[in-house]
Amino acid sequence: MGIGQLVSNLKKNNEDFEFYPTTDEMLEVIVPYMEHETVLDIGCGNCKFKKYMDKKMNDEYDAYESEQKRLEKEAEARGERYYWNKRSYDFKKINKYFIMEKSKILLQQLDDDAICIGTNFHESILIDKKVSTIFCNPPYSEFKIWTKKILSEGNYKQAFLVIPQRWKDDIEIMNLLKAFKTDYEILGSFDFLEADRVARAKVDVVRFRKQKYKDIYYRYDNQEDIDPDTFNVWFNQAFGIEQTEKEMKDEKYESDSDRAKRYHENKTQAIKNALVSSDESKASILVRLYNQEYEKLMNNLKTIMALDEDVLADFNLSVALIKTALKEKMKNLKILYWDMVWNEFDEITNRLTYATRKLLREQFQELYYMNFTIENIYALILYVVKNANKYYDSQLIDFFCYLSS
Repeated sequence: MGIGQLVSNLKKNNEDFEFYPTTDEMLEVIVPYMEHETVLDIGCGNCKFKKYMDKKMNDEYDAYESEQKRLEKEAEARGERYYWNKRSYDFKKINKYFIMEKSKILLQQLDDDAICIGTNFHESILIDKKVSTIFCNPPYSEFKIWTKKILSEGNYKQAFLVIPQRWKDDIEIMNLLKAFKTDYEILGSFDFLEADRVARAKVDVVRFRKQKYKDIYYRYDNQEDIDPDTFNVWFNQAFGIEQTEKEMKDEKYESDSDRAKRYHENKTQAIKNALVSSDESKASILVRLYNQEYEKLMNNLKTIMALDEDVLADFNLSVALIKTALKEKMKNLKILYWDMVWNEFDEITNRLTYATRKLLREQFQELYYMNFTIENIYALILYVVKNANKYYDSQLIDFFCYLSS
């Protein structure tokens, strides 16, 4: 389907959320900065970012391979051996590709390896979605809101944004760069006059990079799921806490798996009972219960944080401990409710065995980073329906082996 027809369909179904595909020229300037990436494409549209990067990396590797084979043959003709690194371009390829997209029409056209972890950007929390790279070509009319949210909540190493050139005159954006110790570099300035969908907008392609990742000894892959620096600022703003930089650095984050397990077991049966005892749709029931739990959690924390420091000290409580508890609660709450979707929805259980569902959950732990909404439940079910046929043969084989044993 061409872009013109796609835009027409989007407009007809009221799903044209300022869909202006990024041009090749804009994407070209990003290529040199790509590494072995885990990418979050926010407002992915027709996934042009991934398609372009995949083609670029494949073309580069094909040219590199041809040249190395030529050199290898020349060396053999001289009676010499030639060694070349066949993996030299592998590190540039996108390893995992996560997306956020609101349009159901575009969601239905996603490639099989695109993993949706959110459908409504404004309702999503980004601090628990760890990726090495964020890419976003936001709606022109809302670019400031999107940019501020990504800079303040994004859990990333580098972010590439296609935003109006006036962004650098915005005081709030500049203050966020200072607050989150983030550098920026304008990779190029462009327009959409010759784009697939024409517009008069003039934009910059900007690379944002957190300063701490300049240190070659700072291993991004070994860091926590939730970046402490980002979480500190978000937490302090949400609950009106002021801390010194030393206090933030001295905090320790430790998980409590036993507590999470008990929480999961205690809640699961109660939720199952609620699903059986109501005529309401399963999705509506789960989302309502989740929102009640989340609101209760935040209200309780606000009450605790309103106490005097002396009172908190009397109960051996500190801001660091409360932060640890909040992160664990937020994580466990999502895991609990997404597990209910995996195991209680006929659209999934009728297609996948328990063993296959467990395998998928282990392979795509990032699905637990999705906000728990009806739209995101739909996206997960759509993903399973589209990919279920990949597992039918293996499920039959496993079942036969089980019977034969």
